[in-house]
Amino acid sequence: MQNSATFGQQLTGRRNKLGLSQGAAARKAGVTRVTWRHWEQDKTVPHTFNYVRIEHAMEWEPGSVEAVLTGDQPTEKVVGVEVDRRRVPLDQTEKEMIDFGRGEGVAEDRIWWHIFNRRERNAKETIEGRRGDGDDSA
Repeated sequence: MQNSATFGQQLTGRRNKLGLSQGAAARKAGVTRVTWRHWEQDKTVPHTFNYVRIEHAMEWEPGSVEAVLTGDQPTEKVVGVEVDRRRVPLDQTEKEMIDFGRGEGVAEDRIWWHIFNRRERNAKETIEGRRGDGDDSA
């Protein structure tokens, strides 16, 4: 369903619904309050590596940030219901992480936390690499 609210308006509305201050939402997402405020004011758009953090803080299902940014509605997490992680595309290393974690008796949520942290690290390294490439040409 199409949505006319901006990303910032959606973020503010959800934060208020959850009863969080900007500072509390920012802490939950692991970003600064200024960054969070800029998102809510539509001054900046989050980097893709922050999508998972925002979705965690706002208790949205994976893919919700991208949906809002493209004009659709976010999907709120339903407490007590497991996310269908079969829809998350995995590379070979991530598949091996899941197999290893399950073999060691690691909780599913912890395994997925490691997978998303790995993705975030890779995204940051890619961004930093691009910044470095531009600096070398000078």
